[in-house]
Amino acid sequence: MRPQINYKHVLRELSVNRQQPCEVIRELISNSYDASATHIQVYPLLQEDLRGFIFADNGEGMSETEKTNGITPYEAFFSVGMTTKTKGKSIGYKCQGSKLCFAASRFALATKTGSEKKWRWKTVDNPRVNLDTDYDLKSTPIEDAYDQISNFLGAPDERTSAILLSLREWIHQNGSHGSIIIVTELEVDDFTRYFDSTSGSESYLWNYIRFSTRHGDVRDLKATRTGFPPDISRTLSKEPGFNSAVVLELWNGETAARVPEGYPFLEKPSDDEVAPKGPLDISRLRDGRFFDRAARSFKYDGRFYSVTVAIDGNRRALEMYENLDRRGKQRSGMRLTDQRGVYLASQGIKVCAYPDIVDLMSERYQVLTLAESQAHYLIVINGPFDLVTNRTYLSESARQTLTASGFVEQIEACLDHLYDQHGVFADLVRRLNKETGDIAIKGRTAQLDRDKEAVRYRERFLVRGVESLRGRPLLCPIPSEEHWVGALYTMFSHLVPADSEYKAYWRRPLSFSARGIDSLASLVSSRSLNSKDLLTVEYKYRFEPEVQFNHPLTLTDVVIAWELESFGDDDQVSDEFTHFGYVEHDEDLGSLGFYIRHLESLAGESFQGQVLVLSLRELLRATFDVRFVTPPAPSASKKKKTSGSRRGKKRK
Repeated sequence: MRPQINYKHVLRELSVNRQQPCEVIRELISNSYDASATHIQVYPLLQEDLRGFIFADNGEGMSETEKTNGITPYEAFFSVGMTTKTKGKSIGYKCQGSKLCFAASRFALATKTGSEKKWRWKTVDNPRVNLDTDYDLKSTPIEDAYDQISNFLGAPDERTSAILLSLREWIHQNGSHGSIIIVTELEVDDFTRYFDSTSGSESYLWNYIRFSTRHGDVRDLKATRTGFPPDISRTLSKEPGFNSAVVLELWNGETAARVPEGYPFLEKPSDDEVAPKGPLDISRLRDGRFFDRAARSFKYDGRFYSVTVAIDGNRRALEMYENLDRRGKQRSGMRLTDQRGVYLASQGIKVCAYPDIVDLMSERYQVLTLAESQAHYLIVINGPFDLVTNRTYLSESARQTLTASGFVEQIEACLDHLYDQHGVFADLVRRLNKETGDIAIKGRTAQLDRDKEAVRYRERFLVRGVESLRGRPLLCPIPSEEHWVGALYTMFSHLVPADSEYKAYWRRPLSFSARGIDSLASLVSSRSLNSKDLLTVEYKYRFEPEVQFNHPLTLTDVVIAWELESFGDDDQVSDEFTHFGYVEHDEDLGSLGFYIRHLESLAGESFQGQVLVLSLRELLRATFDVRFVTPPAPSASKKKKTSGSRRGKKRK
């Protein structure tokens, strides 16, 4: 006795998506990218007795003989849960998206690999009824794919005739390998609304391809046009699966028009435009035309993620996203409000809104989840997130990643960097918090109360041998308290014993800045303010090998971090300004830290100097007589027990 599966039942469940009828196109585009296609054409069939589409690509084709993971690509296309793809490299690794093609009255496939001389042909009538585990999938070699497709479609009207002429030319140019899928009488409510692409860039399907498919990859920043930093644009373009060279054309009734690749981030203002007023300089925030761009990447749990932030004031977005629906005005059928706020993307494909992650951050960013706030920005968190069967929401493993404190800290660190380095974002957050005054004050008060209550449970340390600090505990820094790291380092730099063997590792900070390098400093023994005698110091809560340093390594002398991740000799450290160097441990430093040496740029330039990276925790422990104390967690605190008996007062 063994478990069984009803293939027909599963197929019926997988093949229809009434909430998003164009999902079938999204899945086929992903398959084409995975098959290394360079040219894709999509032809909606509007003829009344067809009501489907033709989808053609010049990818590798579906081999019927060469197996991967125990199955051929051709068999996998018709199967459930069997795939030739690798998890983490392809979004369609579950091999379920192609089943959307079978919610139709007729299905046909013409495919050809580079090693085959002839196309192979397979048709299935009423796939959801006829396909099962006993169905014979054997294809038939054919001489002419165009003739076979023409016969399959039957008597064409003038619209279908024009499509066939275009398809014949495409086959002539791309016919050495690839796949052509024909679906008729697709089960879709209001087919014309979603698939009529004769209005070109104003159609729903055109905009769906741009905003919601792999062709609209959120990692394709188009930095020159959109204003994103070129360095991070190049970094994201090196991620697995990224491909900005695919030509995708959508039939508009007259010709196959090219759909621009990459997510449609709005272009930056031209040089001759008057600089728009910032969020703090306009009377009504909804009239804002302010603009900013930023992106960062990081590594978490051994995998790469990125955060992309596009700030476009509400009025700017309304004016420039002219084909998206807005309140009271329907245009393409895709709503502008569905493209604003916080979103997740998997392998470059924008999947779903996810404001939930902001709720796990500090109070400063809570205002970003409000509907009126989302009109001004788009934040996309991209990574190798696993998706549920219909690929429109997250799997349990993805949710666990997104709620993990370490992951949330990375995302918030990206926003903190943007807040510190980009005035528009900081001003927007300030203005939003100001306009939600009572809510913000209430939330701030609650957070302050929590912070005060948490103080007694935080790790602390006591310093013996310094009279002014006798018996006075100092809190250990926690994530987001880089300023406290700097304050501690500054204070203790004035208390270093004159005869300390660790005196050489202390600097005397002379300034502190929220922008650029944190501090200018001198040697502890120096009284000079000459520029040639000054050093630069940067403070971090944690210094990690996978996270790009946010200042030029070539301009940094010392990094003071409360905690240091484990670094090995020759580990590479890079910054956001195309510089990188290599870790070297010196015997004299021991556990205090290491040096970053052999600095160079991506262009091949070499630089003199080195960066000294120190753990403040270890430096304090080595220089002073320090005792660290970790109190019990709140849940472990013991309540005092009171006696059940009472004693009366003694009579005098």
